[in-house]
Order: sequence, then structure tokens, then C-alpha cells
Amino acid sequence: MEFIQENHSHITLRLRPWSQWFFGAIFSSVGLLVVISYTQVNTFSCHRETTPATCQISSKGLFWSKHQVITLKDIQGTRTIRNSNSYRLLLLTNKGEVSPIPADVYRRATVANWVQEIELFIKETERQNLLIEYDSRWFFVLVGGFLVSVGLSEAVRAGKVVVCDIDKTLGQLTLTKYGFFGKSQAEYRTRDIRAVTLQNSVSSKGRSTYRLALFMHSGEYIPFTSYYSQGLLQNQSAANIINQFLNLQSIPENDDLMPLKNFVSTFTMIAGLKLVSQQKREDKLADLQQAVINNCHDAEANYQYGFALHILQRHQEAQPFLAEAKRLFGLAGEQQKVQYIDSLLQSQNRKS
Repeated sequence: MEFIQENHSHITLRLRPWSQWFFGAIFSSVGLLVVISYTQVNTFSCHRETTPATCQISSKGLFWSKHQVITLKDIQGTRTIRNSNSYRLLLLTNKGEVSPIPADVYRRATVANWVQEIELFIKETERQNLLIEYDSRWFFVLVGGFLVSVGLSEAVRAGKVVVCDIDKTLGQLTLTKYGFFGKSQAEYRTRDIRAVTLQNSVSSKGRSTYRLALFMHSGEYIPFTSYYSQGLLQNQSAANIINQFLNLQSIPENDDLMPLKNFVSTFTMIAGLKLVSQQKREDKLADLQQAVINNCHDAEANYQYGFALHILQRHQEAQPFLAEAKRLFGLAGEQQKVQYIDSLLQSQNRKS
């Protein structure tokens, strides 16, 4: 995260996805290298009409070619060697071993057919010509193309430059994302932001990666990027600077208790609906419903209204709001709430 502009009322930060660009470049480069280095046509041809009778070994790639000529009378036999799960044919000559098809072949039957063809040609002296061709271009083009597509898709999907522009005078934070196919922009009121924090993702090997996110008063998390990356100190430093600039209270990165605290508070508040009068209950439900109407993409609003209907055993009405809350919390990475809402939905299905 680098600072482009900074003064007492305006700050602009830019985040370049170096790791995603590097990842995409590596995969694309390896894919191109595979295509250039391994896409080749190998041929082994013999001709008795020449004097002496000769055999030619040829290999031709995209930007290179190689040829070798041996006399037919020098060929004493054949031998097949196995390397892991591949095979290679060798000709036994009085000058050593030579590979007529200088490529590893993964089908043993293919090599066995070559052996049979060569030995028959040597024995049947009336035959004038022999041609064996092995074209591996299609396989390595597919492999290389796959690697290139993975690299390019990663660069396109996650390789967006993110610019965060904060204007205190307007009370506005703008996130602009520049990609290969244009840009997208989203604006947020600074008074709706509770803090800028970090979201954490742990791999199966226990390695943690992070991303910056806006933590809204509604309980929603809005990530700066679609991906997680290393660099805890750099990300936390950027979060602290933005929080300090907006006079927000910093939330410790990876505060796993925050969703739980919010849930307990919501549960306590909504569970009390069963203890109040019918009029107060309907008034509270109307307020919760209005919050959803005001912002149907507010995960917390959908959760609270759906949970209130669930507490009042109006399960059929609650289902769509809980399902929407589950989806939104999932997008925000709040897995604790996703799991809890999922348990609510399952309990509703059992009751129905």
C-alpha cells in the first residue's frame, strides 16, 4: 500500500497486486516455455535406394531443428528403456546407442510397434523405405496453454489496482478498482464505517494470509481485494493509518470474538420480543423490516429480521431473509455467522 496524496483532509492510497502479477507471470512464462521447448515433431526415416543405405533422425520444434544420419548397416538391434512412467526407444549401433525418436513416450504399445517396424525393415531387404513419426505438439500445446490461461486468468481476476480515496470534507471513502477491462467504483459514507481492519485466511498448512476490509456499523465487512496476501505488518500499518486519519477505533486484526459479540447482542435483543406486548413486538418487527427495505444488501439487517421471525416461529417468512443473510455473510468471510444461520435453516427444515 503506497500513499499517493496526503493532507489534513484528504488521503489517497494505492494497492498494487504484486503477488498476483508475479504468480500470473510465472505460470504464463512456464506455459510459453513448455510450448516453445517441447512442442516438436520427431521422425525416423530409412532409405535403401541411397548408397550406402542410410537412416535419418530428425527433430523439429518451433524455432529449431536437429538432424542426424546413420548408416543402416550400423544398426545392430533395438532396446527399450523405462524412466518412471515413460519409455524411450534406443538403436544399438557399432558406435553406441542412439534414440531414433528422441522423446519420452508414455504408451508402451507405441514403442513396441516402433521396435517391430524397425526390426522388420532390417530383415525385409526388399523394402526400400521406412518412416516413423511421433508428433507431441498437441499434448504440450494443451499443457502450455493451460498454464498460460491459469496465469492470465489470475492476473485478470485478482490483478486489479485498488485506489482508496478518503475525503474528510465530503465524508466519503471511495474504492476504485482498475483492471484489464476497465474500472469499478464504490462509495461509502465515512460515518457508516466503524473501522478498517484485517480479514485472515488460514491455509491447510496453517499459513495465514490477510486482506484489508471496511468494518461497517451494520456488521458488514467490505474487503478491499478479492484475494488474501502475505504481509501482516504492511496491511496492519495501512489499516492503522486510515483509522487514525478518520478518528476510528482500531480493531485488532483477526478479532474472532467480534462476530460472536455481535451475535450475542443480537440474540439478547431479539429474544426479548417474546416478553413484550403485542404492540411493541409489531413495532420492533416493523423497524427491523424497514432496515431491510432501506438496504436489502445489509447482511446484519437481513439476519436480525429473519432471526426475529424465527424466534416468533414464523419460519416460512424468516427463511428468505436468513438465506440472504447467510449469502452476504459468506461473501464477507464471516464463517461463524454463516454456520449459525445454516443451523437455523436446517432446524426450520426439520420442523417443516
